[in-house]
Amino acid sequence: MQQMSWPACAGLCLFLSATFAISESAPADFSREQALAYSQEAIGRTVSGVTLTAGDGETRALESFRGRPLVVSLIFTSCHHICPSTTQYLNEVVKKARGALGKDSFEVITV
Repeated sequence: MQQMSWPACAGLCLFLSATFAISESAPADFSREQALAYSQEAIGRTVSGVTLTAGDGETRALESFRGRPLVVSLIFTSCHHICPSTTQYLNEVVKKARGALGKDSFEVITV
C-alpha cells in the first residue's frame, strides 16, 4: 500500500473540513467513535455548486480542481500574527513538495 504524501493528506483533510461545513449539520456532542464514523462517511462525498472568487473578481468552481490533490490554506486576511508565517511556511513547503512530486502534482489555493 502506497503512503499518501503529507501535502495530499493536508489537502484531503482541509477538503473534508469544507465538506462538513457545507453539508448537513453534525450532531453537537460527538463521542470519539461517533466523530470517526461521521468523518468516514464523508470520504468520497463530493461538494458541488461551490464557486470561489479571487481577489481580482475572477471566479472558479471548486469542481474544476477535481482530479488531483488540492491543498486549501484557510487564512484570515486581517490576521497579522500567525497567518503571514503560516502562508510563508506553506509557500516553502509547496516548493519542496513540487520539487519532489512534480510541478503539476497538486494545486494550492488560499481561502
